Amino acid sequence: MQVEISKFFIAGLQYSKAQSLKLYTGEYLTLQHENDNHTDSHALAIYKNEQKLGYVPKPINQFLIDKIETLEIAVEEYYPDAPPWERVWVSVFIEE
Repeated sequence: MQVEISKFFIAGLQYSKAQSLKLYTGEYLTLQHENDNHTDSHALAIYKNEQKLGYVPKPINQFLIDKIETLEIAVEEYYPDAPPWERVWVSVFIEE
């Protein structure tokens, strides 16, 4: 059974080359720990296929980092005309 544990806008999308990528409600994305990230050792990058979209917001990533192997992330809402930092609202689920 999946349990929703967090919702947030993808951080850093405005710096991504994937700003114009089309996303769909319900579409699953992937998380990857960037342990070599120089500004945040807990950084969790969010990808659609091979394209990095951005990151889990810093206040949330420490909570999720220990659970990364059991997490799933999906697009909850996509607002194509919103500013990039408010464009992709995602939900994170854990398998219980």
